[in-house]
Amino acid sequence: MDIDRTFKCGGFRHYGCTFEMKFVKPAENDDCAVYQSGIHYHADPKQSISGIPQHVKKHLIEGIEDCVKPAKVYRKLSRILPNSIYANIGLKQVQHAMGYLKKTHCSVLEQNTIGYLNEWLQANELSIDSEIHTVGVLPGWRCNGNSNIENVEADVHFVVTSKRLLYNLIQQAQVGFGQFLSIDATYSLLDVGYPVQKLGTVDAAHKYYDAGICVARHENEPSFALSMDVVKAALFSFFQFKMQPQCSVPDKAKAIYNALKTIFPPAPDD
Repeated sequence: MDIDRTFKCGGFRHYGCTFEMKFVKPAENDDCAVYQSGIHYHADPKQSISGIPQHVKKHLIEGIEDCVKPAKVYRKLSRILPNSIYANIGLKQVQHAMGYLKKTHCSVLEQNTIGYLNEWLQANELSIDSEIHTVGVLPGWRCNGNSNIENVEADVHFVVTSKRLLYNLIQQAQVGFGQFLSIDATYSLLDVGYPVQKLGTVDAAHKYYDAGICVARHENEPSFALSMDVVKAALFSFFQFKMQPQCSVPDKAKAIYNALKTIFPPAPDD
């Protein structure tokens, strides 16, 4: 009986998860038996900081603000805390806690609220006078609804780009085979459940160029249509360029296909 292959859980490095699956192939036949060992252990960062007293967390925040590594902060705690408290705090606990606190304490948006996001969008809206490499949001963004930004009813939609990235669409349109627009959505870039739409173009050598990204609460036809309409309006406002793609790759998504026909209706002779 030989072990054909072993699969470990993806969290074994980060969390020390011991779960694994072994495929065992008996020598006498072609059957394969599967054995599981260990249990899944993926510690939630929020649980990792729950055992750290509130008066200790301020030292972690000081370390974050001073760009001090968790190991150094952990050694500092051994000098300033009584042994009765320090004995219950581990290095991994400090590492997880500082990682979680860094996301919340150092975030540009202090809280996940519509109000903070609205302020950030207003302060970073691009205009005709913006520098070509300045990254910001295009006019036409939306940020309304419940104060909780993760609420399913939140009306959030904005395109992040720069004039230089938008100009990639114009450069591609100057080649002989016509304008090309690529758009697709992914959930792998944000941890709040928002789909991110990637907008770009492809040249004659099949090289992809980014044009911007759109953060939207929903992945549906109105959302894709608004993304395209905002980019279309910005190209005309900033460069007096009329966008009319002749080709796109909607990834068999009806929502993208219908949005393309709505925002860029084909000419009568197409």
